Amino acid sequence: MFAVAAARVHFESSGLFVVAVFSGLTDMDAITLSTSRLVSADRLTPQIGWKVIVAAVMANLVFKAGLVAMLGHRKLFFRVAGLFGVLVIVGGVLIATLKKAPVYQFQRLTGRQGSATAAPRRS
Repeated sequence: MFAVAAARVHFESSGLFVVAVFSGLTDMDAITLSTSRLVSADRLTPQIGWKVIVAAVMANLVFKAGLVAMLGHRKLFFRVAGLFGVLVIVGGVLIATLKKAPVYQFQRLTGRQGSATAAPRRS
């Protein structure tokens, strides 16, 4: 959480992607929770938040494929690399082509009304 906040302050959204890649290599929980909290607190837009999480997922897949290459059988690596490769390509295409997050889904999941940057609804 500290690295995400520091990267956001000092390097804007580009720093978040660097932190996401390094954090996502071995663990997805920390970067997903940190990014989600920033979006929920309106300190990060959903349009950047989902891209940061997808970048971390892609890094995680590459790392795991590397582990399979080092520890597993060659045939297993080619299967994993093919499947993970498709997912990494899809993630890259989504990040490159989608300009907006599916804000309706974000609002539905979080119970927020109005724009994606509106203040959270209190119960």
